[in-house]
Amino acid sequence: MIKKLGVVLIGLLVLVLAGCVRFQANLDVSPENTVSGDIVVAVIVGDENDSKQQAIAAADDIEAQLLSGISGAQGVTRTDYDQDGYAGYRFTFDKTPLDAFSGAGSEGALTLTRTGDEFTFTGSLDFTPDDDVGVAEDDDTSGITVEITFPGDITDTNGEVSGTTVRWETTYQARIDMTATGSAIPSGPPAWVLPVVAAAGIVIVAVLLAYVIRRRRVG
Repeated sequence: MIKKLGVVLIGLLVLVLAGCVRFQANLDVSPENTVSGDIVVAVIVGDENDSKQQAIAAADDIEAQLLSGISGAQGVTRTDYDQDGYAGYRFTFDKTPLDAFSGAGSEGALTLTRTGDEFTFTGSLDFTPDDDVGVAEDDDTSGITVEITFPGDITDTNGEVSGTTVRWETTYQARIDMTATGSAIPSGPPAWVLPVVAAAGIVIVAVLLAYVIRRRRVG
């Protein structure tokens, strides 16, 4: 059975904005097919009087196009984001069911599918501005990052791997194409091992104490 999660972050979308986009995603996928973490979607605020309203409107447009199925879903909280001159929204996920992300429809949208005991993550991010928008590379503070943590080992990816986490990073002036496959089975010993080991330890300590007490009585 294939369970598909269209994690509608941003996919194959070129936004012509007079400024930078900040897109930061940190997602943790569980073996129970839920997602926790957060996504920040924000736009830099310019110098005009209504720049903040324009930035929020641009963030609204992103939400309407690609995140419309997330707001109001189980385990999702949307809060205002206003940091470092950027305005927009933070979406926080708390064990959000995969069904809440089933409306990805956009071409190139980031998707996460489960087939058997493997999750496969793919997608593209492209916030490249038109030629009239010029921001020096060293002035870009946008922060385009995506991190996804799988339950188990990573078997294939074009991102940077650390443990069971894959990370991609770029600026708003560049496109990134992402793919990763990871196990749905948690790494390390099965969940039942630690309780069994702890119980065995308690039994061993109890036996040793009983032995010591008995020796003292005999002595």
